[in-house]
Amino acid sequence: MSATVTAVGSGAPTRAPFGPRREAGDRSTAVATLLGAIGLVAVWAWFARGQPELILPSPAETARAFADLAREGVLVSETLRTIVRAVVAVAIALGIGVAWGTLNGVSRWASAASQTALASLMALPPIVLVVVGLTWLGPGAATTRLVIVLVAVPLIVVAVAEAVRDIDADLLEMAAAFELGRVRTLRHVVPRRSPPRCSPLRRSWSASRCGSP
Repeated sequence: MSATVTAVGSGAPTRAPFGPRREAGDRSTAVATLLGAIGLVAVWAWFARGQPELILPSPAETARAFADLAREGVLVSETLRTIVRAVVAVAIALGIGVAWGTLNGVSRWASAASQTALASLMALPPIVLVVVGLTWLGPGAATTRLVIVLVAVPLIVVAVAEAVRDIDADLLEMAAAFELGRVRTLRHVVPRRSPPRCSPLRRSWSASRCGSP
């Protein structure tokens, strides 16, 4: 693609700024991404040397397992089952976390009372919760849901509590003055003053993959 333009008032072509640089930057970014992925796989393979497949399978063993699942015709069904479990568990976690976080956001007493529980849950690595869930409930959907809920709830609580505290009191007073009602206030005022925080959902998805048998 040509990166030249004609200057106004003269017939001399002028090279457009940033055109070739942007293309070169895009290529450089793509190469860096590819090299990063290759490096990650290489580090994975190095750490997997001599490790049992149950503990840390190598990239080749993982690829063979995916191929076996695809050949047996269960790859898609198992993936969908994991997604359904994750969606249900995240919905439960959102219900608990939004209610709990809202309470913490409006009540300093509730926030102080639940601080220890939230800190303890956030300090636990997901793999520990997976082990505890497998010990208590065995492999199955219940373990996956338990792990996702325990991982996601404290993160959602903290995010919602911060969002509630960030709401401008003047906007709430304005909404009350215009008699918007609670439902319209929640729809129009709260979301605009509470930027979305997606990290709890990302971590919940990671936990769903760890907790799936």
